[in-house]
Amino acid sequence: GLHTCNRACSDPCPKKCTEFVEAELRCGHKVLVECYKKLYEVNCIQKCTKMLPCGHECERKCSAPCTRKCFVNVKEKLPCGHVFHGKCFIRHNYKFKCHEKCLKLLDCGHTCSKKCCEDYVCFKPVKRKYPCGHTQSVPCSSTFSSHPCEEKCNVLLSCGHRCSGNCSSCYETRIHPLCKFDIKLTRYCGHTVSTPCRGLTDTCNMEYSIPCAHDNPVLKCPDLPVPCKKPC
Repeated sequence: GLHTCNRACSDPCPKKCTEFVEAELRCGHKVLVECYKKLYEVNCIQKCTKMLPCGHECERKCSAPCTRKCFVNVKEKLPCGHVFHGKCFIRHNYKFKCHEKCLKLLDCGHTCSKKCCEDYVCFKPVKRKYPCGHTQSVPCSSTFSSHPCEEKCNVLLSCGHRCSGNCSSCYETRIHPLCKFDIKLTRYCGHTVSTPCRGLTDTCNMEYSIPCAHDNPVLKCPDLPVPCKKPC
């Protein structure tokens, strides 16, 4: 009822008024629309004015849903000290990690050589003196338990031979392994055998025989011969 028909009197009036009018949409923008249109049917093509969580304005059209990713280029100093250059959504992603070279000085005094986002254990070789007295080159982050002394014990045992065990094992347990030094040993039976030093109490297993006019049995030491009961 606001606009007059612009057709000839003999022509039927249009069902829809095509006059352009200024209208305010629900978003607040004012646009020129054809009079017959319902405002809820009109898509606003102006730039969105909403603010994203990062603080930047949405760059889409007003009628489109706001983007979840902000593509504004930002420059921001990170807590680690590095400066980030890139898209805003990359920086504010909860999985974001700085991949620049780490600048930290470790507690051990060495400089970290990993990326800023990576956990770092120092593996620089250092000289370390063990409680046993030996000195070895080991990774800086190692402990006595993770890198035990690899030197031979070499302690003089009660048998007179040097211990061939591992220094760390002997030092921690205070128990030396049995001596493996080969020795020549003459048994009480008269046999001579080659045996590890720890075998001083081992049983002799050599074969022997005692000549007899009736029989010549082969025996194994320390088995004793059975007396012959036949008449001599």
